Amino acid sequence: MSKEFEVSFTLKGCKYIFMINNKISNLGLLLILVFCIFSSCSNNNSDATTSCSPRPAVASCGTNNQLFGALPVAASEIQGWVPLGQMSPTPHLLPTDHQYLYIVHDGVPLVAPGNITVIEATRSMYSASSVTDFKIKFLACSEVQGLFVHVVSIDPSLLSQMGNFDQNCFSYVSGSNTISTCSTSAKAISVNQGATIGTAKNSAGGMTALDFTLWDSRTAAQVYSNTTRNTISTCDGFDRYHIVPSSDYFTANLLPTIAGKLGSYDGITQRTIAPIGGRLNYDVANTAQGYWYSPAVAGTSPEDSHLSLAPDNINPNLQVISAGISQPNGYLPNPNIFTPTNSGTTNRNFSQVSANGQIYCYEFTPFSKVFLIQMLSQTSIKVEYKTGFASCAAAAPFAFGLNIFIYER
Repeated sequence: MSKEFEVSFTLKGCKYIFMINNKISNLGLLLILVFCIFSSCSNNNSDATTSCSPRPAVASCGTNNQLFGALPVAASEIQGWVPLGQMSPTPHLLPTDHQYLYIVHDGVPLVAPGNITVIEATRSMYSASSVTDFKIKFLACSEVQGLFVHVVSIDPSLLSQMGNFDQNCFSYVSGSNTISTCSTSAKAISVNQGATIGTAKNSAGGMTALDFTLWDSRTAAQVYSNTTRNTISTCDGFDRYHIVPSSDYFTANLLPTIAGKLGSYDGITQRTIAPIGGRLNYDVANTAQGYWYSPAVAGTSPEDSHLSLAPDNINPNLQVISAGISQPNGYLPNPNIFTPTNSGTTNRNFSQVSANGQIYCYEFTPFSKVFLIQMLSQTSIKVEYKTGFASCAAAAPFAFGLNIFIYER
């Protein structure tokens, strides 16, 4: 009779758990051993690398979510605070795992939003602009980790404690940029709420927004259709499954101010549909809505080749086709926004498109282009970008040509 038992251990700071039965073969045990030797616990999102190295001992949050009592930059300097889930092909073709703070003036002081422990800094150099900026990673408590990206400079008093940028050096391509990064070694630097940690915004260098990512390992894991694409870290919970809106974690007196800025980058349009901080987990099983991937790319990063079919992050009543460089026929990546319908075959709500053999057409005014979409199965979708059509009516009857691309889930 077969019985299951649990084997768990920690490797490189990561805890692995296997359920094994007593009939497992020697080959099976060997494969587990090989996995353990070569595996590492990391997030393949280049903006939010998850390290599983030992972390400093900091206090637990308990059940407290009001962790930040100071805005990262002065309220008067925040033009717009953009919710999670923005799609901006090609660098952010998939819904973004961070919020953006668009800032009015250059060189604005960036302060610690709460009593934090800075654990790492990263320096990034961009080939397209010859600009250098920084990331600052910190813990708000043992269960909540934050990350500021596109920090223009680090305050000298903090920088002097960070050490050399000589760890985990690598380069990757995002859009037209080759980005070369190096990090400091692990630190545990206590910084009081309101203390200056750097500056934000360098419009001359194209750094007009501050990215703010937040993870909360206390939250229930979000659901994605393809768990092999979105790797999960069991060692600390600081992964894409536990991304939360940073805007939700401020004290009650600051929430109205933040809510008044959550929306478009220019501050003109507010998001009013809950959750106003945005979200990421848009996959709807057995429908077209959600994340689709190029078979030629193993992970989620770089994102340039993939496809997102998801609600807009400012007005979720609108939907977006976010396609990238895999799409043939001279396609120039753009977020293509439309108002979904709940019947017919034109601009049909993604969550109502299934593998029923039907071809659906999506139109965008005033552009003379349409997209044809057909789900081939629960895990594959055919897409074609067609030019020269002012509307889906002009493109009828719908038929695929030679410029198709098939994505997988």
